[in-house]
Amino acid sequence: SDKLELRTKASTGSWGTPYNSGMASATDGTTGFFENLSVATIPSSGVQVSAVAHGLGSVPRIVEPKLRYTGSGENGYSANDEILLGTSGSNTEGLRGITIIVDGTNITFIVGSEYSRYVVNKSTGAGQQSMVTPGDWSLAVRAWK
Repeated sequence: SDKLELRTKASTGSWGTPYNSGMASATDGTTGFFENLSVATIPSSGVQVSAVAHGLGSVPRIVEPKLRYTGSGENGYSANDEILLGTSGSNTEGLRGITIIVDGTNITFIVGSEYSRYVVNKSTGAGQQSMVTPGDWSLAVRAWK
């Protein structure tokens, strides 16, 4: 077959695929895969804390946080376009940036009141930043056990 197969640590362990299509048959964590494409929209102001229970039963090994565009055309983006999201720093008051906290129960996004609401314009590229419409972007996450 054309699948990557791995053996468990013990030399007598069984062979199997690390992440296969059967694991993604449900998105609620019961199959080792969790997905929520609309945890919360990006706020226009104020600090926002949004937590979502992943149902995986342990801290996920892989977490993929994203900004997901839900509007109808802005800065070259189309509905359902996604941008990988990383954590960012803070100013002296600790209000800037976004923090993502992962534990055995929840994935929590904390968006600071001074979070930079800019993305690179997909149409023009070249590092040109464009302001986003907060209500047209949502926090999304996928996680694997």
